[in-house]
Amino acid sequence: MTTLSWVGAGYSSVTHARKKGMIENTEQLNRSKGRSLGYNRSVVTASVDNPTYAVGRWAGPIAIIVTGVVMVYWSWGAWPDVLVDFGRELYVPWQLTEGKALYVDIAYLNGPLSPYVNALWFRLFGVSVLTLVLCNIALLTVLVWLAFRLLRRIAGRFAATCACLTLLTVFAFTQPISVGNYNFVCPYSHELTHGLLLCTASIACLSRYRPGSGPLWLIGAGAALGLAFLTKAEVFLAGAVAVTTGLALMIWLERPGRRAAIRLTVLFISSMLLPPAMAFGLFNLVMPADQALRAAAGSLVYVFGEGLLSLDYYRKGLGLLDPGASVIWILAWIVRHLALFLPVGLLSLALRKPGAYRAAIAVIVSLGVAGALAWNVREIEWRKLLLPWPLFVGAICVIAFIRAVRRPADGEARSRLLLICTLSVFALALLAKMVLNTRVYHYGFALAMPATLLIVVTLTDWIPAFIASRGGYAWLFRGPALAAMAVAVFVHVHRSHEVYNAKTHLVSGGADAFGADVRGDAVNTMLDEIETHVPPDASLAVFPEGVMINYLSRRANPTSYINFMPPELIVFGESNILAAFQDNPPDFVVLVHKDTSEYGPRFFGRDYGQELFTWIRENYQPVSLVGATPLQTDDFGILLLEASLE
Repeated sequence: MTTLSWVGAGYSSVTHARKKGMIENTEQLNRSKGRSLGYNRSVVTASVDNPTYAVGRWAGPIAIIVTGVVMVYWSWGAWPDVLVDFGRELYVPWQLTEGKALYVDIAYLNGPLSPYVNALWFRLFGVSVLTLVLCNIALLTVLVWLAFRLLRRIAGRFAATCACLTLLTVFAFTQPISVGNYNFVCPYSHELTHGLLLCTASIACLSRYRPGSGPLWLIGAGAALGLAFLTKAEVFLAGAVAVTTGLALMIWLERPGRRAAIRLTVLFISSMLLPPAMAFGLFNLVMPADQALRAAAGSLVYVFGEGLLSLDYYRKGLGLLDPGASVIWILAWIVRHLALFLPVGLLSLALRKPGAYRAAIAVIVSLGVAGALAWNVREIEWRKLLLPWPLFVGAICVIAFIRAVRRPADGEARSRLLLICTLSVFALALLAKMVLNTRVYHYGFALAMPATLLIVVTLTDWIPAFIASRGGYAWLFRGPALAAMAVAVFVHVHRSHEVYNAKTHLVSGGADAFGADVRGDAVNTMLDEIETHVPPDASLAVFPEGVMINYLSRRANPTSYINFMPPELIVFGESNILAAFQDNPPDFVVLVHKDTSEYGPRFFGRDYGQELFTWIRENYQPVSLVGATPLQTDDFGILLLEASLE
């Protein structure tokens, strides 16, 4: 099959196919009609009292709920990383509950919404890891519900269910790499997950709006996008491109008139600007107007900075360290995908004669696909599975727009095509940050998720519907597709199982307890040393990364700077950070071993941050060492130092 010539299909051959016996049951006919002409309300109404209809209606949501509960139970307590990133997500809102102000008392690279939302959770339910975990699970539930509702409008229940199950099993809870934080429960950046939820909500609101109806849905779309502005730049920009494109396409399709179109645009833009304007006003109460404007702009201030893009870390994420090799890998995986799905697609189109033999062939081919993939599971580079996604989703987007601009006469068909266009633009824009290196792990747990859900819908609904409308046997394609997806899901879940099994060391206790790898023992020992040597009201700074220690020990950093990795030194300037510590030196310092080779320079104090390290060495003396001396060899260790008496 060539990619997606059937997206948003208006299947003119449905009636003809039924007469010829090519569509085998009423449900399949109704689904084909629903996607092309708007759902057949009389047929649906007549089916409501049918027990089979009731089972089909609730089977998907029940499967999603059960899967979600199982995934929570299976991965419980193992989501965060003990030292990397997530400590910031705890420390910053804790400090906000203590009366500090973002961008004044805490230097921050992202927008202000997420820290203050998390601080609200802390005020309502108590400062703890458990508080964030439970609140994030609640927000994830909302995201899954929105995804199901949106996908249900552009595909059948079965496809929407498969997509949401993929969201839960591959993206929401799993940890395909040893570093935690790349999940929706304990994310490395709440701005990413909150922004994704808000953009999805904006798209959902826009999809419910119709010209001539009340303005609430349009206001909701604008307000949700405005809130996303206060999260993370790449998510907001993707959402802004998608929602504004969707609004423009809706105006073109519905033709409400020039004055009405202007009124709609003004209303949407005003709603979108309201949250940033409110943020600016609130920040202006505690800082000058120019600083308040910068604070409200959040990560947009830094997103296009040349300094960050010079680091190998970000260039690798984009696939730009070796663009030629990246393109070759993408082409290779396109060939692999086509080698799997093109033959079964052609075979399913060829089997036009009804009969039980088709089901038997579908089962045999499905088992063969699953067996072949399972047999070669160790030879397949699963991390590169998603590399062709930008091209595939781009194809969906282009074809959907081509069909949309033909302006179908039926309003339901226009609405469906409009939603497909908006979702595909959103998914494609999110992939921009890793366009030549699309992946599930790392940023991909959020940025690649919408694109993957569209691919799942494509494989389980749109292509099979196209095959059925041409008289072929849809399940001969859908079955192998499901088999391949099941193996891919198993691989990612199994890898996460290995990572979670290594997290056997319980860190901290009570509502702050969570599982960690072997570094957890060192952190626990250091927390005991801090409890012994550092008074509760003493200040503490951790270099170059490890603000989790500040949070778990409940010892605050006396400066606004909490992370001292290469990106932060580039953005904030090492001289500015050093000046802040010279003006307000901490009572104690902790050095944590961290190999930062992924950014280029390896060790803090040797390859970067030399001025800060020299100042620490001249003004602090060792108190306690856990493990190996940090920042010297490959061995992990943590060193506690106390300010020298002079």
